[in-house]
Amino acid sequence: MYAPEVDRSEMLRYAGFAGGVPDEATARRAGAMTDVCLREARPAWRYALLDLAFDGGTPVLDGAPLPGRDIARHLQGAQRCAMMAVTLGLGAERALRAMQQRSMADALLLDAAMSACVESAADACCRDIAHDAGASGLYVGARFSPGYGDLPLSMQRAFERALDMRRTLGISMTDGCLLIPQKSVTAFVGLYPQRPSRAEGGCDLCPARNNCAYRRTGGACSRPRRSDSREGEC
Repeated sequence: MYAPEVDRSEMLRYAGFAGGVPDEATARRAGAMTDVCLREARPAWRYALLDLAFDGGTPVLDGAPLPGRDIARHLQGAQRCAMMAVTLGLGAERALRAMQQRSMADALLLDAAMSACVESAADACCRDIAHDAGASGLYVGARFSPGYGDLPLSMQRAFERALDMRRTLGISMTDGCLLIPQKSVTAFVGLYPQRPSRAEGGCDLCPARNNCAYRRTGGACSRPRRSDSREGEC
């Protein structure tokens, strides 16, 4: 059974301490908010490995075309594609909303802890995908989510149809296709016959690339993923 994890350095980066060290009082509050996150988060995920084809360069996943040039470039060379959804659950959502009513400073740290936690859960989901894909001799590539690059946020609806997210994970959507609970992630993951040479995507596809605090300090929001012989770059 997967236990929630919070990478402290990732949490502090999400909270705005990129490359910096918080003062002692902030570090104590960060520890307390990490404890809240670990107590309230109930990470869960679901995924499906689907057939992938290309029609004139457009990726067609299980019979449905994926719109946009960026997802086409991202999945180039893939033989199959996974659709994944990950959430921390409604308990984490309620805890964050309650903290926002009590202390916005603590809420910022709790939000950062939960962002790091859902990323760790997404990594764990990718390891499961890698295990299943490895049985067919395939490697996983990087995650690519709706709203990234020119892939429209409305593609969230495809995840609801493919994964039945409301019933299986308790994930619903607003009219604007934002996920509820907010600490939820959906992504496409290409499955390749050879280990991908690099993580696809990155700053070139990011809609925030021209106004990014990480890039201004010479960094990036991506981070190395733990991997094994089949995990690749997910």
